[in-house]
Amino acid sequence: MTADMRERATTAMDIRGFFRSKVLIPRDPGAKTASKRSRNGILLPDDSRTAIVAAAREVGVLETSIPWASA
Repeated sequence: MTADMRERATTAMDIRGFFRSKVLIPRDPGAKTASKRSRNGILLPDDSRTAIVAAAREVGVLETSIPWASA
């Protein structure tokens, strides 16, 4: 998709003559999610974090090498 096509699609007016808001192009939702997760990380429930740390210990990974292990 060219930049011109994207611009027209995201700024088009609807049938009532109002500009559309938050028009998403294919892959936009995934790109926004990926960007947010890259910036903020992915929240894990406490039991998942505990299970991951326990599994890491079982295979010899030092807890000090897992930055969030004690969080």
